[in-house]
Amino acid sequence: MNSFSVLCDLFIEKSIEQDTFHAELRASNYRIAPEEEFPCISDLMVVFIVLKGSMQITIDGQKYICTNKTNNLLDVKPFNRIESLQPGKGMHGIVVAISRTFMNSALHGNRPVHHSFFRFIGCVYSLKRSEISILLEYFRLVRLNTGTEVSALDKFIYQHSILLFHAKVIKMIENYQNPGIQQKQEISRPAFLCSRYFSLLEAHVFQEHSVSFYARKLNITPHYLTKICQNYAGKSASKAIADLLIIQASILLRNPQLSIQQIADKLNFCDTSSFGKFFRKHTGKSPSEFRKDTAIPWEDPDGSLS
Repeated sequence: MNSFSVLCDLFIEKSIEQDTFHAELRASNYRIAPEEEFPCISDLMVVFIVLKGSMQITIDGQKYICTNKTNNLLDVKPFNRIESLQPGKGMHGIVVAISRTFMNSALHGNRPVHHSFFRFIGCVYSLKRSEISILLEYFRLVRLNTGTEVSALDKFIYQHSILLFHAKVIKMIENYQNPGIQQKQEISRPAFLCSRYFSLLEAHVFQEHSVSFYARKLNITPHYLTKICQNYAGKSASKAIADLLIIQASILLRNPQLSIQQIADKLNFCDTSSFGKFFRKHTGKSPSEFRKDTAIPWEDPDGSLS
């Protein structure tokens, strides 16, 4: 079971749509008792907002006490590991999670925006009540557009409502990165290296497919890179490369103006045969089959649809 399913199963009542999830964060809506073993969660973007009461959470070995005044916003990245979570009695808040797959698909390869979502490595912030109120307005927009997916337009609206929520969270966090108001954030070196690895992947995956390339960039061994990636992202370093390549390939294949040969070249495969074998191995379909199954109208530069 992947981390997204594990997180969803922790809550009794929740909304799940397009590989995203949101729920009320209350003790009464939470399945795990304090004495039970917590299933570690990683490889997700998760936002917690504490509105009332308190909760305890452990991220990358660091335990935090969160209240509506202190540590009331938690921004967890895919390279972080949630190792425990326990809402206190009377606690009230919200949790919103999105998978890396959703993020890449919804942004349609928009790298500058994508990098903005991953730029800060801190997890815990203390926002003003007015700032939390603003985030709740964006969250209400998400809820308003949940469960309405009956057309491609509905799907588009929902995707952008949840991206707007996360973008606003990042914008709020920017205020705490300026000199004089930056909050002290503890992050382990392995977690930092894992964060840098995923940043390097975003920048170089079109050309570099080997773990050894990224390990050299980080001045560590491929074995150590695989170890920290497994610990913090729940997958090997090579699996992370393959997953991102498949996401990028899937985006490119939806553009009928690109031939499969051109896509193979863009992704730096030696030929269409090796690209096809790689794509089938990870998706169960050939590039041509995937293109046929996911065909959608495409807008040409002159504004016409094909």
